[in-house]
Amino acid sequence: MIAAIVNRPFEAGLWIVAVAAMAWGLRLMAQQVRVDERLHDLDDAAVDRAGFQPPRVLQVLSPVLLTSKGDREEIEANLAAAGYPANGALVFGALRLGLTVVGLAAGAFLAGPLKLEGSAAMLAAFCGAGAGFIGAKPILASRADARRRKILAELPFTLDVLLMMLESGVSLDLAFRSLAHGEGRAAPITREATVALVSDLQRGMAYNLALDRWAMRLGVTGAHELAEVFKQSLSQGTELARTLREFGEEFSERRLSSARESIGRKTTKMTVIMILCFIPSLLIMLAGPAIFMLSAQIEGVGR
Repeated sequence: MIAAIVNRPFEAGLWIVAVAAMAWGLRLMAQQVRVDERLHDLDDAAVDRAGFQPPRVLQVLSPVLLTSKGDREEIEANLAAAGYPANGALVFGALRLGLTVVGLAAGAFLAGPLKLEGSAAMLAAFCGAGAGFIGAKPILASRADARRRKILAELPFTLDVLLMMLESGVSLDLAFRSLAHGEGRAAPITREATVALVSDLQRGMAYNLALDRWAMRLGVTGAHELAEVFKQSLSQGTELARTLREFGEEFSERRLSSARESIGRKTTKMTVIMILCFIPSLLIMLAGPAIFMLSAQIEGVGR
């Protein structure tokens, strides 16, 4: 394949220009990522100092693993929503790079059986690498969406339990600690986030920051607003019962709407399945005997 490119000067020149442009772009991207890394390290709220820390070698390779600041923020948000450490973006970047290499190898391997040569073989290899690189984020996003649906199903029950505790005279701090030390079979994911909240408080973290991290671990729409309500109640002593009841009703309605959307999607899928599987079989069963008899009559007339 390399000999074929060398024998074609114009094509070889295009490849040289492409590789040089890619190297220049990677250099500029590395400089931008280094600046973003320094700014990110200055944000104490974005880094979990007491939690998971990526290996040092991944921190050195961060300009290669993460393409931009927006890429890092999106990955961290999806990691937190999926239940993984939010500062594990470098680990995800390493896994994405591994998928890219696997896709590149798979594309190069399939070029042989497909009898692709020269530029076509390179294009197949690059397509495999692109599929591995691009497909990593949708996989993470699907896991985050699945976890969000589970949390939306758990939050109405959790808020009802909190409401009962607060109406019985228990303080908000004690209510969180009671939820953290309970069994949590009805709401395991929400209980896990509450356990992390209590752990942050025991390490001396301020309530405002701890509640923000609790909302980030939940990763659902409305969690940050709920955290703001808790912070306002702790700082100003406002009543929580009515607000929690409204939030519980809102999350319950959101759960019902999500169930209706799921039913609608399954109905569409069943329609497609019926069109592709059942209707052809039904047509064969109904029209098959008539076609067989017609063909037999045509053969008889021909004889």
